Amino acid sequence: MADGEQTAFNMVSGFMGAMYLSGRLEFADEKNLSLVKQAVECYKQYKGFVKGASPVYPLGFTNYSQKDGNVVLGLKNGDRVLLSVWHRGGETQVTIPAKQVKPIYPLNLQTNYQFSNGKLMVEFDKPYQARLFEIKI
Repeated sequence: MADGEQTAFNMVSGFMGAMYLSGRLEFADEKNLSLVKQAVECYKQYKGFVKGASPVYPLGFTNYSQKDGNVVLGLKNGDRVLLSVWHRGGETQVTIPAKQVKPIYPLNLQTNYQFSNGKLMVEFDKPYQARLFEIKI
């Protein structure tokens, strides 16, 4: 867990519903604890947005029984979407249509993404990574 990716993966999941924290957080190293704190602060900012949002699947439903692949789930409120992108292994690139893109979480881990011509492309370099964006559709 030294690279923080497992923590980010779990925290991104919390954005898609009611965030909760469990486990032995007092044993987290400085990097992982900062990722948890960053996620909680970010979630507080988006709590009202999440409460009034509806789920969307920009790339269609995902077969969760597959052990690898990418999962893209958003919470839509008006023309804005809080977009979670999880990489479980396999294909390393995900492309999602969008009008505007803002990276939300994690801000202190490298995120390989590009936005051009109305498309957000996220590229992952190892399994079990996740990123959170705010996009306009």
